[in-house]
Amino acid sequence: MYLGQKSICDLYKEWLNEALPQFYNEIVYYPTHLYYMTNEQKQKILDLKINLPEGYKFAEVDFDKDPEIITSAWLHNKKGDLDLTKAKLRNLPCSVIKDVNDSPISFEMTFPFSLFNHLYTLPEHRGKGLGNATERDLSKKCIRLGITPSKTIETFNTEVLESSNRSPYWTRWDDEGKPIEYIFMAQECEKRIEMEKNKIENGH
Repeated sequence: MYLGQKSICDLYKEWLNEALPQFYNEIVYYPTHLYYMTNEQKQKILDLKINLPEGYKFAEVDFDKDPEIITSAWLHNKKGDLDLTKAKLRNLPCSVIKDVNDSPISFEMTFPFSLFNHLYTLPEHRGKGLGNATERDLSKKCIRLGITPSKTIETFNTEVLESSNRSPYWTRWDDEGKPIEYIFMAQECEKRIEMEKNKIENGH
């Protein structure tokens, strides 16, 4: 996984095509917009009181069951991610809201490089402000640890992009008023495996 401004990622991909062409077709771009909090916005978050609807509570992680639920809800979930989820929940700031059955229904973690990761609310619990509450709780935890809250939103997620653009707590990373495209660049090895398989099947 590589992260960076699109122009830098494009240069890297160009070099990869020349130096290691066998890996070039494995590279997949996941374009996002990057958001962060200014000092003023951080203070607003610290001053904010977070109220949850009746029947919900902020809770600690139950490592016997919660990591599997959280990992299974991850859009980009792949083999090995359960162990990564456990490590992030155990060692980095996170926020979890649970229902009356003590089941995690809204949650967000932090990447080792400080970006927020995997904000998700189960569909049947949406429309109650739980996602915002989760993110604001995580923001408070990070700020108290000296970490500036920051997050990326994939460009297909227009509803969340528009919400973040309107939010008084987030600032979008822009260049002359336009969002900078921030890329998650992943190497999808499955593509190469499929290509090699096709070669064998076609007698090459």
